[in-house]
Amino acid sequence: YGDLVTDHAAWVDTDTYQIVPGSGPLDLGNIEDGAWHSVSVSWDAQTQELSYAFDGQQGDTLSGDLADRFFGDSDFVYFGFTGATGGLSNLQQVQAVDLQATLIEPGVTPQVDPDPVVTPEIVDSIANMGGDVALTGDASYSATTGVITLTPDALYQTGAVMSNQRIDLRDNFDFSFNVFLGDKDGLGADGSTFVLHNSPLGADALGITGGDLGAFGIANGLALEFDTYQNPD
Repeated sequence: YGDLVTDHAAWVDTDTYQIVPGSGPLDLGNIEDGAWHSVSVSWDAQTQELSYAFDGQQGDTLSGDLADRFFGDSDFVYFGFTGATGGLSNLQQVQAVDLQATLIEPGVTPQVDPDPVVTPEIVDSIANMGGDVALTGDASYSATTGVITLTPDALYQTGAVMSNQRIDLRDNFDFSFNVFLGDKDGLGADGSTFVLHNSPLGADALGITGGDLGAFGIANGLALEFDTYQNPD
């Protein structure tokens, strides 16, 4: 996995299960501290640069044709969040704050990009996610608080929330959100991700439990992981 001992963030390829070469993990110290943490993700379509910041700390930037590299040569990608636990657990949550993006509505088939069939198990409209979303696995949503629970504090949980709309990477996007990774420093696992993908499963895409964070195994995907447990190679 290429994990650090400490909690960290990193760009990961959901097809290869590897940290993206050249994008070193960002050491976050302890983020299982019972507090919410702010994250921003930005895409500059002109310079083709994807960047992020965690609690104001800038992480590595990915550059180049991401559509060709990760998304099956598509400029239109689903987006959302995943989380997982394994033999250790933690409450893992996310709250969308603000999304500025050009979105492709469900049922619209832009040229050169066939629209996958989307049959979400549960559909909710979540503020600041651009429209309807699919909640899969063990994920749940509170309309009262605006908080998405990716995993309850229980073993072997996997959950995801994905937008039915797709981001158009021909234009810029900026997405800010808050993450909560539990309060079990050194005793909890495994973490969560922000993910972009072009899986044939569409908004129903969900990866593997445990150290795979619910993201690895999603086809044609790139994730920003918030990893709270060091897995062996």
